[in-house]
Amino acid sequence: MHALGAKITAHASWPEAIDACLAVGFDAIEHGTEMRADQIATMAARGTLLVPTMIIRDGILRAIRGFGGDDAAVAAMRRVLDAQPALVRLAAERGVRVLAGTDAGMVPHGQVATEIGLLLGAGLTPEQALGAGSWAAREYLGLPGLDPGAPADLVGYAEDPREDVEVLRRPRLVMLDGRIRSRGSG
Repeated sequence: MHALGAKITAHASWPEAIDACLAVGFDAIEHGTEMRADQIATMAARGTLLVPTMIIRDGILRAIRGFGGDDAAVAAMRRVLDAQPALVRLAAERGVRVLAGTDAGMVPHGQVATEIGLLLGAGLTPEQALGAGSWAAREYLGLPGLDPGAPADLVGYAEDPREDVEVLRRPRLVMLDGRIRSRGSG
């Protein structure tokens, strides 16, 4: 895929799967639930991104139960998921770019604001967390930012979402490719 100019992303939660993805040069790891510090160092050195999808926590726990997992299995996974925010923070501190993703399907579409809030809760700065769901994600995907001649894709707010992440739920203006798609009272 790299030869075609495409990026390669893998859903990998366990250390063995993450090792395999890093060994063959994946561009991003989704979940990374049980990343190790040495894997974080490798990701930082290679520029591999992390999309932790912390929003799916409850869905994972329900799935374990739904597949017949007992209380011990659910408790074990809960401990793993409880440790994930610290791993996300460590990854960001060590230079791994973190992007916001929701793994829509386990949660409804349109929940990226919740994931951005979880990134903030994990210890990312407001700029890192907001960038994870906007300008950093566009850059990673090869899409232009606010550049002369670029498509005008933007969301406007009456308040600064760096000061209150809940502002993301109240857009004042949504513009896609220079066309106003919605105006809110937010």
